[in-house]
Amino acid sequence: MYKYKIAIIILLFLQACAHVQHRPEIYKSLENEIKNTNAIHLKECNCMKALHRNLFEDPDDTSRYAFDKKVAQNAVNLNKEIVSVLAIGSGFLLNELTALANILANGKNLKIYLIDYAYIFYGDKDFKEKALYLGNNPESIPENWKNYHFWKWAKNNEEPYLPFFEKHHQAINEFKTIISNLDKIYHTSSIVEIIKPGKNEPANLPTLDMIIAIDAFIDMPELMWNLHYKLKLNNPVRFISLNKNKPMGGFWNSVDLKQRESNSLKPIAIEIYDVISKPGIGSYKLIERTIFEPTSEQKAKGLEFITDPERDSNQSPLDSHISGK
Repeated sequence: MYKYKIAIIILLFLQACAHVQHRPEIYKSLENEIKNTNAIHLKECNCMKALHRNLFEDPDDTSRYAFDKKVAQNAVNLNKEIVSVLAIGSGFLLNELTALANILANGKNLKIYLIDYAYIFYGDKDFKEKALYLGNNPESIPENWKNYHFWKWAKNNEEPYLPFFEKHHQAINEFKTIISNLDKIYHTSSIVEIIKPGKNEPANLPTLDMIIAIDAFIDMPELMWNLHYKLKLNNPVRFISLNKNKPMGGFWNSVDLKQRESNSLKPIAIEIYDVISKPGIGSYKLIERTIFEPTSEQKAKGLEFITDPERDSNQSPLDSHISGK
């Protein structure tokens, strides 16, 4: 019996220490699913050259692949069959998809929660009427939604307003379809839920194992602010982010194109924290920080803002200038 217990302890220890490796077949499956689904709305922001990748090539050690690997490793280390993950500021969802695919490929079931201000009308059949009404009647906008930048588009009758929501809704649907297909490949089970920001009170979060943020302007102070004013977290959680270094704001949008290009060459970082947030109490501990400078290939293939300042930095791997096809 004693030897049996020792064997079990050793097995659990080895499982906890198991290292997640880059597996090209994960990305080949993703390539097939993205192409078969024609998921043109799933995108990654390449405003920083250190974020650039061609998803349809073999994985390397650049920042986005490293982030995927860190997320999967932390999920495996939990030794849980079901892992609950919140993606905050998840936008067009492509890097979130690749990170979560790496968890599924390691045999973990997922409870996936997505939150972004762009999703506030997702699932509403009459969302266009609601969006136009709030945009044209700012006094009716809920208190916690008033600072969203897109209201001015409706007020000024600008074309991006309704398409802004429609593109994000389509990205969510494509994301859900591919997660479902990956479940069939990896014999896993996942749920995907949208958490909408609270209108006048903080939104209640489910029990979570991890929060991830990818180029979402969510650094640790910003996360703690959100957990104090906008979200209610009921358990300790691990936070993993891939973000620009300071300044966090949209500094790449400088009207000076040379400055914008210079900013795009700055380093980015993966940061991992353990976080506790309760009413009136908050704390966090840095576990790991890794800095990424753009590689020579990323500099050569990344967006060139001086020569092409109008190109959208949110890019799909189906775009010919990304895939090279």
